[in-house]
Amino acid sequence: MGKRPDKGKFHLTAREIDILHLLWEAGKPVKASELANNLCISTVHTSLKGLMEQGYVEVADFIQNGPSYARTFRPTIARREFELDNLAQCLSRRNLYGITTADFLELMLQGLDRQTILKDLDELELLIHAKREKILNQTETLLPNEI
Repeated sequence: MGKRPDKGKFHLTAREIDILHLLWEAGKPVKASELANNLCISTVHTSLKGLMEQGYVEVADFIQNGPSYARTFRPTIARREFELDNLAQCLSRRNLYGITTADFLELMLQGLDRQTILKDLDELELLIHAKREKILNQTETLLPNEI
């Protein structure tokens, strides 16, 4: 794989994000022409160029395409990793707006059915417990002047 994007450094246009989603949905390397269903091919090429320069996409292969050859492209970042890092970027700015993690979680649980909420709360309790233990263990290994 080629250059990987820096975590927390998403500076993509809406079109570039659309192209990334099309690549993830394809599940395999695809030609630019396969991404251009409802888009101008020059827009697709421009977006792919920007994505490659930033490390989000790489050339996977060169394949025969009639009498010539075409490049196929694939993302260098998993959709889940991209979405989580994008969300973390948004949340890291939460203090600017006075939104707490609890506010965010409350919003995320709104509108969900009872069973899903309970499942999510169980997962959160495990996460909170593990995080608290990790923090407490780190504090215990620090010298008093490092706390």
